[in-house]
Amino acid sequence: MGATRGLLVLLAWACAACVSYERHHDLEQHVVAFDANGRAVRPLKRSVRLKPDVEQGRESLPLYVDRLLDHVDEGCGADDGAPDDVRRVLVHVHGGLNSPQDALDQTDRILCAMQREHPGEPAPHAIFVHWPSGPIGSVRDHLLLHRQGRRAKYFGPLTSPIVFVVDIATGLVRAPVTTMYQYSLDAAHAMKTGFDADVLPSWRNAERIEEAERKAARKDPDGAFDLALGEYSRGWASQGFRFVTYWLTQIVKLPVQILVLDGMGRGAWDAMLWRTRTLFWRPGAFDARTQETRAEIRENNRSDPTGHLALVLRTLRDHLRRRVDEKDGGRPRRYELVLVGHSMGAIVLDRALELGLFDYRPDDPVQVTDIVFMGAACSIQDAADAVVPYLEQHEETRFHVLTLHPQAEADEINAGDMVPRGSLLEWIDNWYTKPASHVDRRLGKWVNVVQALPLFAPVRDRVSFKAFTVDGDTLPQKHGQFNEIPFWRPSTWSTDGVMAYGPDWLGDAPPCPAPLAPDA
Repeated sequence: MGATRGLLVLLAWACAACVSYERHHDLEQHVVAFDANGRAVRPLKRSVRLKPDVEQGRESLPLYVDRLLDHVDEGCGADDGAPDDVRRVLVHVHGGLNSPQDALDQTDRILCAMQREHPGEPAPHAIFVHWPSGPIGSVRDHLLLHRQGRRAKYFGPLTSPIVFVVDIATGLVRAPVTTMYQYSLDAAHAMKTGFDADVLPSWRNAERIEEAERKAARKDPDGAFDLALGEYSRGWASQGFRFVTYWLTQIVKLPVQILVLDGMGRGAWDAMLWRTRTLFWRPGAFDARTQETRAEIRENNRSDPTGHLALVLRTLRDHLRRRVDEKDGGRPRRYELVLVGHSMGAIVLDRALELGLFDYRPDDPVQVTDIVFMGAACSIQDAADAVVPYLEQHEETRFHVLTLHPQAEADEINAGDMVPRGSLLEWIDNWYTKPASHVDRRLGKWVNVVQALPLFAPVRDRVSFKAFTVDGDTLPQKHGQFNEIPFWRPSTWSTDGVMAYGPDWLGDAPPCPAPLAPDA
């Protein structure tokens, strides 16, 4: 097990960083958190589970959610310039490779940025969905617990040595294929950067489609897709340094790719997918042994989704509908929701949309105005199956797909350049999944989604696709940097808006308030 432990440590070092961070906000006003089995827990005391239907004070999920939602009206305030009392709520779901501590620290930083940008003004009230997706826990579950989509409490540990050996052997056997894909991507990026030559057919296709739609938009703006591809300019000094480090670290990249990222990374990806499912359907929902009587089995077979996130979203819907009857100053109250999914967070939102957890009636004063996918790790087909029907039924909703520039996607550097180049989405497409067709590739890559525009044709007037500019040290240039830009701004989603953010995009905004006391 010493080798296993060493590989787990290397994977964590390569893909995530757990750094303690002083909190500036009471995160229990903004966060709903879940454990690996989809059970709701206290965000700051994850050992405390929230009971779904038992009134036990602070340990009751309904009471916790009610308290969190009470802060919605306090946080977002009213828009005095609007004829109605409009309250804006933002629901954010983070992606994979985030430990619980990472997610808390990231959320606090985002809240600080939002507060600094809107000092003393109404701002969207943000609700963050935290689910455990750290690399260590995911690999551990793959090795010790998960077998064929089930949680094997006893059989899993007994067979873990076999699984570990098979993972390493699989990585070695697949090495020629994965190395071919990786070096093809590296060579394509080098040719594009050095000679502006599109070597890969997918890149040529994407460029032709984007150019055709751009020309069509000049003649018929309403009939063309809304696309915006940013510029790519890192400078020769930066590119030269990246070229040198690429070759200097090759001796490390290959074994990491074979033994860690491909060997065990595929299992970790499956474990994270399993966790996105348990947010909506608890494992016990598919196990008759957890129901004592036939009546309980029949009731379970006809029940709504049993996962705690499904319960939270239903509670959010019911809470907002209750509050719309209240009026401030005689003005009717309305709620506008923005849904933001980063990376695997888009997979979570796909399921929520398909299950009708954000379905509001056309005459409802609660509506989802925008769905924003940032570097989405869901497949193109899954997104189309979830989002297109939703937009067809909700004419007030728009869908925005934000991606990295394709060259930045292909040349992302992580872990001191000790792991293969490319974003997590490149790894998923090339190693962790086996796409049966183009629409099974990741939505959050520009070259993928632009070639799949026909899937979104029925709602093309309400979808947009945007790849950000790379210019020096602008943001975002990495898959994880989408949460470092103001994703709550409409100008970030708009193809006519900001195409890149500088590291100091907050400018002279007032500083964040003093950190809370450790026991707050």
